[in-house]
Parts: sequence; C-alpha cells; structure tokens
Amino acid sequence: MTLITDPDLLTQDTEVVFDEANKTIQLLVAGNLSTDGVTLQCVYSFCKEEWKTDVDLIKYPFPILAITEEKFELISGWDWKDVTTRQLIRTGGWALNPAGTVQEEYAGIVTLGSIGTGQAYYQQVAAGAPTNVVLTGAVNQAVKIYGDATHGSFNYRTYFKVFCREYAKTYVMSSISDIGVSTMTYQVYRFPLANATDLKIVVTDANLIGNTPYFGTATKSATDGSVTISTATFTSATVGFAAGDVGSYICIDTGTNVGFYKIITFTSATVVEVERNFGATEATISFSVNPEGMKIDWFAAAQQRDIGGTNYNFHAIIDGSQGTAEQLYTFVQYQLRQNNDIDAQATSKTGKVTNVLLNFVGDSLYTLLYITGEGTYIDDFQSADTNRLYFTDDTNTVRQFPYVAVLTLNFGDNLKNDGVAKYWVFFTNDDAATTPQGYDYGTANAILVNKSGSFATITRAVASNVATIGTATAHGLAVGEGVDVSGVGASAIATIASSPTAGGTGYTVNDVLTVSGGTGGTVTATTVSAGVVTAVTLTTAGTGYTTGTGKATTGGTGTGCTIEILTIGVTAYNGDFIVTVVGDTTHFSYALTYANETEVADTGGTIRENMVANVGGATSIQCSFDYDSNVQRGAGSDGKDAPITVVGIGLSTSQFVLATGTIARSIANVVALVAALERNYSNPA
Repeated sequence: MTLITDPDLLTQDTEVVFDEANKTIQLLVAGNLSTDGVTLQCVYSFCKEEWKTDVDLIKYPFPILAITEEKFELISGWDWKDVTTRQLIRTGGWALNPAGTVQEEYAGIVTLGSIGTGQAYYQQVAAGAPTNVVLTGAVNQAVKIYGDATHGSFNYRTYFKVFCREYAKTYVMSSISDIGVSTMTYQVYRFPLANATDLKIVVTDANLIGNTPYFGTATKSATDGSVTISTATFTSATVGFAAGDVGSYICIDTGTNVGFYKIITFTSATVVEVERNFGATEATISFSVNPEGMKIDWFAAAQQRDIGGTNYNFHAIIDGSQGTAEQLYTFVQYQLRQNNDIDAQATSKTGKVTNVLLNFVGDSLYTLLYITGEGTYIDDFQSADTNRLYFTDDTNTVRQFPYVAVLTLNFGDNLKNDGVAKYWVFFTNDDAATTPQGYDYGTANAILVNKSGSFATITRAVASNVATIGTATAHGLAVGEGVDVSGVGASAIATIASSPTAGGTGYTVNDVLTVSGGTGGTVTATTVSAGVVTAVTLTTAGTGYTTGTGKATTGGTGTGCTIEILTIGVTAYNGDFIVTVVGDTTHFSYALTYANETEVADTGGTIRENMVANVGGATSIQCSFDYDSNVQRGAGSDGKDAPITVVGIGLSTSQFVLATGTIARSIANVVALVAALERNYSNPA
C-alpha cells in the first residue's frame, strides 16, 4: 500500500473511527490504510465529507480548522485518539486548541533525498537523547514540539536536528538552521537528508571490535561471559580478571550486546564492573579483554599541537594508534553511531548525536571543527599518511604538516643475507643552498640525511665514554641506527662565579639549591658562615639559562641566596652517533666519539634520526624526509630536490656498493642498492 491522499479511500469505522462522546478521532491500520499513513489534508477532507452526510456527526462541532493544506488546529475539544493515530498522519502539522488556547503543537517533519532503508532519528534538545523515527527510510512523521503544563510542559520549538547514520554510508544531518528556521510552529518542515555509499570504511563492526589497531592486542579471552539487562556487571568463571584489567575493554563482537565496554572496577577474578549498562540479558558470551587503542578525547582547555614548528590549539583529540587514515576514520565513524558516551575524558558525548569529526576529500582526510572554537587533531597517525592529513584548528583554519617525502631503499640478496650489513644515505652535495659550503660526498664534509621529525631530550648522563639520552617521547630507535644529536647542553650552565651574588640567610653546608630562570640547574653550598653562603659549586647544568648576576635560587634550608652565571653551553655535544643500546622506549645510548663530548651530565637538545641502520635481512626499507623544511644543506635548500648518495657494506656476503638518486617531492623515490658477492673477505676467529 501507499500513502493515502484521496479521502475516497477512507471509510468510517474501518480506517477512521469517530467517538462523538469523547470527541476523539482514531486512525486504524485496516482496509486501505497501511503504516504508510494518510496526509492530514486527506483526513481533514474526509471529515468534511462525513460531517456533511452523517446525521449523527453533524450534531457536534466540526473538529478541525484548516489554516493551510499543511497546517491545522484540532478545535472544539476534539483530539486524536492515541499515539498510533498521531504516528499515521503524514505531511501535516497541528495544534491542539480546544478553547482558544494552544495546549500542544506537532510539526510535520519531512526529509528530501534518499537514505534507502536507513533508520533516521532526531534530537530536540542540545545534548539530548536521540529518538528514532517510527519508520525507516525517508521521513514523513509528526513530532511534538510544544506542550503546556498539562501536556508535558516543554518547548522544543527552537531546536531540531534529524540524522541518518548507517554502516558504510556517508553520515548526514540537517537542522532547522540549515533550512532558515529559528523557531518552529505546527506546520510542515522539509529537511535535506540524503546519504551515499562510504568507500572509506575498511572493516565491518565485528572485525573492528577487539582487533588491532582499533584496540590493543587481547590479553585474555573466554566464551562464558554473562550479563543481565540494565546492569553493568560482567561475569566470567574462567577468564581470570585481574586488578590490572581496569581501563581495558570487554570486547564483544557477536550476540545482542555487541560493542566494547570499559572496565572501571575489578571485583574479583570472575566479576568486573563496566562503564555502562548492558542492553540485554545474555549468557555464553564470547569476548576478549583488550587494552585501549584508538580513542577520542574532548578537552575543556585547548590542547596545543606542533605542526611545522608552530603550535596550534585544538579541543578534540583523536588517538590514531598507528592506524591508517582509513582505519582511524572507520573507528571514529563507528563511534558516531553509538548510543552511549564515546568521550574518553570525564565529560559525556553521546556518539549518535555528536557532530562529525572527519571527512575524506578523495584520499585526503580532513578533521573538522567540532563546534565553534573547537578544532580536531589526530595523534599517533602513520607517518606515511602525513601528506594527506589536514587539521582544522580552533580558529577554523586548516593546517598541514610540511611535505614529507618518502625514500624506499631496495636491497639486493647479498646485502640482505649479510648479517652485519649496514647502509648510509648522504647528501651528494649542497649545491641547492644559497651559499654552498662544500658538504659533498667523498669529502670529510659529507653529511648524513636526517629522517623526518625529531624528539627532545630531557636527560643526558655520561659514564665511561658512553652517553645515555632520555627522551620526552618514545624514540622508536633500534641498535645500529644513526642519530644526529644537536644542542644537548644548549643554554645549560657551563660556569658560575664561586662566590654568590648574595649569600642569603639560614643555610647549611651542602645545601643543594635549584637555580631559577631555567630548568634543572642546581648548585651546592660548599661554604657557609653563620647561615650565609660564601661559596658555591655547579652541580647540575640544566637547560634554558642565560648569563648574569643575581640569579635567584630555591631549596635548601635558607632563603635569599643568588648566584652569577658566567657562561652557558650554546652548541655543546653536536654530532652523528650510532645507537649501541636501547634501554627502553625513552632511553638509548651511544659511544662518545667527538672531542666536545665531555664527561659531564647534561640536559636539553634535539635528536634526529639519520638514514643509517642495519639492513637486518630486509628486502626494502622506507625512510621519510622533511622535504619542505630540511635545511641540512644550508639556508635556501628547503623545498628543493635533494641529490643523495647511498652506500652499503657487509662483511661475509656483500661488497661495498654505492648508488645515487634524488629525493623529490614524492612518496615514490626509490634507490636500489645491489652489492656484488663478497668472495675474499676473511677474518678467522
């Protein structure tokens, strides 16, 4: 059946029932009337015909006042019989006005465009819960927007959004502001709402839940999970929960409770509490326990992110967990279909009514302004995606990283099979610089090419000609890789006056005082007279200092001691080194090989990874290069093609090999390094 627009298809007491005593009109799914409904104009016209011919109905006041063909009032005490009747009315809005005062209003909501059989839903209050439209597909339904104190006591006339979000379809939303309306009334409103196939969704929901990179690798699993509707308790007799599982997720990819549930309380080895209630009672649930992977955080305060050397502010941060652009997009779109809190922070964001955060334009992924003044950023994305990510900051300005070129090195079998083979990538020359300095391969001035990116050092300890660096973030280095160390010790205190500028009061010998004006610099009070410091020595150089007298200090047993910084380290500890030890994700060591590497602990500086490493049996290796910002060859060389010389050597199976190439503004730069077979090397044990 189809939508009824002709009153001749309606029959009293079949599709339409009048209750004169109670003054109600009822619509029944019977005869010609299906769930496709009937227009309000048709019901009005049918009433007129029946009042004209029915000797009983004419004894009562007419029930409906027509203002337009899509705007009506129920008058003289008449009303619709029930909710079912109201949900069968199409293409019309009405007010309940029994005696000159409107008691409630319904707006007719119609969508334009195709959403197939998608489930549309609407929101009537900012941050309010979503409500499904009664039928799937294109919308034509009356929605209550106002009720007086006796009819619900609410006014939703100034806010309305309608959504459709389906798996593997583009997400669509339309609001009253999109159609030029600020305050609704009891008439029909038409909202554009059309979706299409989303080609960037790369996995099904079931294959997302509990799998990397969307989640961490599962730490345990079982098939005897049990839950009860409207509770947050999860039970398993066999999995063996532990206190360390708090913060991980129960991942369920089949059954009636599909989804992932954050564990917030460890009760026992068999029972945990999760962050939200389950929607159905279910037993023998197959599940896994997974650490957190991808997530979305909304912050009250702006979060700064460095893009191309400049900090920009964002409020919504997506953790990409080293997924591809398509994978993190798939995760975010999944979250935006959930009817639960998706904010990893303490605040609450219901996924289904949260604004879209990401949008693909071709193969380029753009983050979007979440709301006015709140931009979106992606942490921990794959470096290979750098060139196709665009970030909208809090000012609604799109930011992009400088271009990162990719160099692929392909190794021949002799290098691949040599267990100690290494490769090095040098700039062939520095001719692209405004003033070339002769940094040519084949000379003592040859320089290694830096990979893209850098990480800051926070500590440097030296012992027995080995420097150990602590980094602010994970360094990702491996033994045998090359690093370019610069500025470690820059702005560190190099020398101080042995006598303080002011000795202060209340000190004792060997008090350690922290020097203000920088970070981490300390001095020791070696001589004290009646609480006054008379001599000091440098204990820790710190970083970020400047020379001068009267530098304040804190700590120790007294107050008021100030010192004089005579000199600071400006360019200390620069050079190229080979990683000898990887302590953990934020510590590594290298052997000191440069004269300016003295046996002094220090802080500060920047580490850049060189294109130097062990071949390690690899067939090929990719290296990223900051095409737009690398100035190793000198000022003016950034943004220009870089001629390179790649060399490799092993011992037992590969001879020395040299190949040349160019790093252009491309991710398809390739150099093949094919070494001849080594037949003469010998080093008897």
